[in-house]
Amino acid sequence: LLTSITINTTGTYLINYTMRVQAENDYTFSGQYAVGYLALADNNTAISGTEILGAFPGASTGGGPGGNYSGTHIMTINSVPTTIYFRARAFNGNMSFMADANGYTKISYIRITP
Repeated sequence: LLTSITINTTGTYLINYTMRVQAENDYTFSGQYAVGYLALADNNTAISGTEILGAFPGASTGGGPGGNYSGTHIMTINSVPTTIYFRARAFNGNMSFMADANGYTKISYIRITP
């Protein structure tokens, strides 16, 4: 789990989400990737179409390269409260997801219709 939000008012929302991914310290890697996604439960079941891919095709040393990867999703909330989870999984190596303290990994929403 990267982070989550809870929506307490029904309506249609634009959900914005960004994950920051980079190599862990002192680790050389290539062909690494991570997938971030939204979910309605704190599990590995993504909301269809919300997946974002952070990929690193070339070799690099620990601590970099890093990147921000973002997505948006429009969804209608008919039952409240509804919690939306922003989750991610790393594959083929040692990668870190940077915390929200510096605004790297985050989720936000805007209500666009009642």
